[in-house]
Amino acid sequence: MKPKGIHHWMVYCLDIETGKVLWSQEAHQGPAKPRSAIRRTNSNASATPTTDGERLYVLFGEHRLYCYDFDGKPLWTYPINPKETFFDYGHGASPITHNGHVIFTYDNQEESFIASLDGKTGELIWKVDRDEPTTSWGANIILL
Repeated sequence: MKPKGIHHWMVYCLDIETGKVLWSQEAHQGPAKPRSAIRRTNSNASATPTTDGERLYVLFGEHRLYCYDFDGKPLWTYPINPKETFFDYGHGASPITHNGHVIFTYDNQEESFIASLDGKTGELIWKVDRDEPTTSWGANIILL
């Protein structure tokens, strides 16, 4: 289903004790026709944000990976080219951080990959294409 109207991808920082909104940022404002279909029971905000203790990383599916400082200042974004997903389920895998990198997957039916970006700059460190259409919504893990 391709939702209609303008959509707003928001990031909120809440006080853990009071629930008060400390800051908010509009990461993305979507067009009347999103770039790819997505199920009504999913959203582009399915991935859990993550932090490395210095920055916040938020992945909004087919749109971008966003990086903020703890005051809500946008630091960088990494673009993602939209691809069709299995039965239009959309994206759901959450990014993780390790040794200064933010690592994420973008599984889809066309060109799945896993990538690592420099957490400070958003510069691509490495990207590995997956050689088959992949359907996965699981979180990445680091095995030590």
